[in-house]
Amino acid sequence: MGESLNNNSILKIVFIILTYRNTDDILDLIDSIKEKLPSQCNYECVIVNSYYDEETKNKIEKIANDNSYVFINCENRGYSYGNQLGIKYAKDNIDYDFLVIANPDTVIKSFDAKVLSTCSNAIIAPSITNLRNRKQNPMLTRFSRTSYKLMYRGVKYGKSISFNIGRVINLFNRKFLLLLRQIVPHKKVKVFQPHGSFIIFSKEALNKLDHEPFDNNMFLFGEEGVLSFKAKEKQIPIYYEKGIKILHKEDGSMRFSQKSSINKFLIESNDYFYTHYFKK
Repeated sequence: MGESLNNNSILKIVFIILTYRNTDDILDLIDSIKEKLPSQCNYECVIVNSYYDEETKNKIEKIANDNSYVFINCENRGYSYGNQLGIKYAKDNIDYDFLVIANPDTVIKSFDAKVLSTCSNAIIAPSITNLRNRKQNPMLTRFSRTSYKLMYRGVKYGKSISFNIGRVINLFNRKFLLLLRQIVPHKKVKVFQPHGSFIIFSKEALNKLDHEPFDNNMFLFGEEGVLSFKAKEKQIPIYYEKGIKILHKEDGSMRFSQKSSINKFLIESNDYFYTHYFKK
């Protein structure tokens, strides 16, 4: 598991919040950070704005300035590019122990800092629940070549049966793991793929990933798959930890995108991921 941090030490956390046009949800996230982060954690926030227009840029920049946060404006090149821009800023300018990638439409419900003290070499997938009370973590409990192939073919060729069979395999594996987590609540559970809305990286894990956990060639979707394969290659453990609980409203930047664009990004990202990572 790697060396544990001293439970009495002050942990420094940096939050990278990438937003696109979303000037409402981010305030709820900021409030939850202020209210739920325990006293043994100091934090800084880096707000990265994927540029849409001057009005939204100015609103988001004001939110950052009002809270004494770092503001970075960049062209809209997607999830991977924007988040890695924030990670690079943190690497060059902030001394931290853990770095959090947080979507602006997430809210911290509870945050147990003891979880961090035992994961100094790892990536943490917290308990994430959506508004329908459905669990989103872990996305994949283990690597299944069969389910990957089925889901890829389903997306690529519009074959819903293939996609759903692959999805059922993954859901079965996840239900089994969550059941095991209830039976053995204190056991640290290793998983393969975390949900991308809220991911916690130890500094050691990011160092091993050369501070590039994602792939800037992918605009949207599939980023968690890239991270999982990179972590596997570098032998970085990913742990599911329910001591940190997150609400994911899923009403953020995606609502500003047209369905045709979303489908286009989904197919392109799956093609790229399947070719450059899965087939390697």
